[in-house]
Amino acid sequence: MGRAETIFRSHVVKALSPLLAFPVENSVGEPGVPDVCCLAGWLELKVVTKVTTQDAILRVDVRPAQRVWMRNWRSQGGPGWFLTKVPGLVMLHDGVWAAEYLGDVSYRETVSRSQWCACKLEGLIEALTDRSR
Repeated sequence: MGRAETIFRSHVVKALSPLLAFPVENSVGEPGVPDVCCLAGWLELKVVTKVTTQDAILRVDVRPAQRVWMRNWRSQGGPGWFLTKVPGLVMLHDGVWAAEYLGDVSYRETVSRSQWCACKLEGLIEALTDRSR
């Protein structure tokens, strides 16, 4: 995990502290396990440092094991999301959609398919708890 991802993870864990969020260190064990767990579910965090144009593919590095893990988790009814930070914006995507498309569609579509997006993490708890019921 790079420096930008580490910083983002610490901010997410702090923002979700009312939901008892904790970072997951997975140096051994099942591949693809998301970065953060909280009472609302699992979150895979992604950071994109550069967006070229609205219509260009948003290059998000989603590993195959992460896609498989999220598909399996969501297929059993577990709540899970991808939370992606780009310059000036944070987007929340349902794990099913993200496991299939994130990193393979345009920036414009990535934004339009988000379930929540904002400039800051404020409001993330509400976004997660509204969708995990």
